[in-house]
Amino acid sequence: MLMNKNVSVLILIGIKILGCHPAKEKVEFSNEVICSDSISRELVVLNDTFLFSYPLQIELIDSMLLVLDNVNNNFFHLFTLKGVPVKSFGEKGQGPADFINVGAFNLSEDGKNMYAYDSSMRKIVKYDVSSFLKDSLKFEVMQVNYGSLPHSEVPTIIYDMLSLKDSDFLVKANHKDLRFGLLKDGKITQLYNSFSDCLNTNNEEVWSVFCSNTKTKLKPDRTKMLNATYLGGILELFDLDENCRLSLNKTLYIYEPKYGIAEGAIPAYVVSNETTQIGFEDVYATNNSIYALLHNRGSEALPSEITVFSWQGLPTSKIKANHGLVNIAVDEKNNLIYVIAESEQNAYELSCLSLN
Repeated sequence: MLMNKNVSVLILIGIKILGCHPAKEKVEFSNEVICSDSISRELVVLNDTFLFSYPLQIELIDSMLLVLDNVNNNFFHLFTLKGVPVKSFGEKGQGPADFINVGAFNLSEDGKNMYAYDSSMRKIVKYDVSSFLKDSLKFEVMQVNYGSLPHSEVPTIIYDMLSLKDSDFLVKANHKDLRFGLLKDGKITQLYNSFSDCLNTNNEEVWSVFCSNTKTKLKPDRTKMLNATYLGGILELFDLDENCRLSLNKTLYIYEPKYGIAEGAIPAYVVSNETTQIGFEDVYATNNSIYALLHNRGSEALPSEITVFSWQGLPTSKIKANHGLVNIAVDEKNNLIYVIAESEQNAYELSCLSLN
């Protein structure tokens, strides 16, 4: 097999050992990602005065930066590319454009709309990106009907809604009858319901590892999708066709998930404990590459380097920032990576670094 000489393969990832039960596979974890191409980049601080609380996501939107963080009673914070605050919006509350719980947001394929899903209020708020710099925001509220969910004895949790095309959304849920689904014309149907059998445990724990607190991203051209686990380090790569059919292409097994169980939670909910190896802190997807903040083995500290993967699952390079990073957004056109970085005072700073 031919390989780029500057790329080392990910060791022992996704190895299948076939035995007398062909439907069952034995999984070995690599415990590391090896890349021969590693570069260091100096971090440039853009804003060290905005007091971030617990940043969850940063995105490049229409020559602006949007950060998701519940600060000063607002979930969304808009900055210029130089780090100057512009406005905050998305108040915490019960109003039409208010939120109680937002874990992520995403853009439409053409970048003209931003969608935020509130799992507590069961609604999607659609924003017109062109109104971000105007005095008043244009938005539309779409309620999600849980009545069309597949029947289950275990309570269904919908973690996110990712914009596919038109008014269709990819539904990210939590059990074998609805892991990933399709929201179309107000109804939710199944798309993909399989889970890796790398965990020798009960179904609810498996669902929690692969669905809760994971990073799920669509390739901007909507031909692929990824799912990266926070507990352990497992990166799943999916193919997505024009009819919204989803199929698993490859799984990279890096760190083995080890965890505790939240007491009294129904369904079972896994949490970190003293044996846990943290995996993916954040992931950003472009049409060319996957940029991942992956924790080092045995370390709870925020990742200080960005691991770059191809959509074929090969690690291509590592970019060292020498600061702990919690969120990333990549501008390949202008050769920049925007990050939320940890400062020496254990605060968070909006910063950037060169991509190449």
